Amino acid sequence: MNDHTARKPKDLVELFEVLRERILGMAEEGEIIEKANKMYIGYKHGKNFCEVRIQAKAIVIWLDISTSELDDPLEMVRDVSKIGHYGTGNSEVKLTGQDQLDNVMRLVERSFRQTI
Repeated sequence: MNDHTARKPKDLVELFEVLRERILGMAEEGEIIEKANKMYIGYKHGKNFCEVRIQAKAIVIWLDISTSELDDPLEMVRDVSKIGHYGTGNSEVKLTGQDQLDNVMRLVERSFRQTI
């Protein structure tokens, strides 16, 4: 995990910690598996439902659900199914501040619910 947070802006690392806590809190302890690999941190519940990568200016989250299945009135999600990206999901959302967290978590929860 330290590889993903090293040399990243303090505010984004703190935002990631809050995001991580909320993702892991969507189910009983141990039900959501967090696995860090070289390029991202994956979260799975039976299967991956999102992947997270901390960048210099944003936290990028790939959701393993199609954009058509997401209720996204704020148009935060980008379809990356036809372009290269690190995560396994084809719906991408960027998180840059605490003020976006609730809206991003609604999208993450939708992806999570499809694994239940």
